[in-house]
Amino acid sequence: MTAEALWQLFCEKESLPVETRFEAWQFGGAPDYLVALVMQKIKTATASGYDLYFLPGEAEELPRIGEYSVIEDSVGQAVCVIRTIKTTVVPFDEVGSEQAYKEGEGDRSLMYWRKVHEEFFKEDFAGCGVKFDLKSKILCEEFELVYSLFDVVSFSENDAKDICQWKYEGDYAVYNYPSWDECINMKLAFTNEKTRQEQYYKVLKAGEKLGYFRLEEKDNAIELSVGIVPDKCGFGNGDMLINLALAKISELYSGTRIMLTVRPFNRRAIRVYEKAGFKIVKEYYEDRYLVPGTMLLMEMISR
Repeated sequence: MTAEALWQLFCEKESLPVETRFEAWQFGGAPDYLVALVMQKIKTATASGYDLYFLPGEAEELPRIGEYSVIEDSVGQAVCVIRTIKTTVVPFDEVGSEQAYKEGEGDRSLMYWRKVHEEFFKEDFAGCGVKFDLKSKILCEEFELVYSLFDVVSFSENDAKDICQWKYEGDYAVYNYPSWDECINMKLAFTNEKTRQEQYYKVLKAGEKLGYFRLEEKDNAIELSVGIVPDKCGFGNGDMLINLALAKISELYSGTRIMLTVRPFNRRAIRVYEKAGFKIVKEYYEDRYLVPGTMLLMEMISR
């Protein structure tokens, strides 16, 4: 969706004149992951190099309180709208722990923020021909999420029953579940209410079900499982679903090893996982799934 199209949806929802000024941009570093943090209200602040706004030929204006921004993902698709509520300018080495926490990254500590952002700003400043040091001015911006194309909500019994109706075709049919009653007899995880409440999350896109993810604590790690509604597969939805899952993991289990399994034929999913930061660590035979077979184990460390 273009920034203009998302902005029009937001304006219609809020009865706001569509001519209202907004900026469209994406976060630097890891755009998909950072905007996923925003859409789950984990990230409510950001920082940028203050002096870079005044370079010759710089088109981007300083953010102003009350103004709106449409945030895009890594491929330029608009996914949410934020409104600036506070700005301050301080030297890099005077950015405080409150700002670090509100930025929502890693363990949300000031130590983590300084490590990650010193590296980021050195590269960002150098790309503009400006030297960065610990006294460089940083624009700290706080914002509120006012509209999101994606939502992460609770996972109900009806959602679990719905999964049993999903039917994939061809090689992907290995992901099909039997009937709800059969799943209960097999004691599959999503048939248990407590497990659903603790481990499962439903993902909505524009108010419609996109899929789900499951976070299971296992072997001193988090095992991630995902599923996408069959008719929404193959349209680029996997990237954001995975990053929404990673954002939730970073909120609950920062610094923890994350693992997932994928079948070797599923190159589409493997590309999504690799783009998010997962690496293949081994190939093995798995017999605990409904359809046993060769699997790839992929891992990463949560941010």
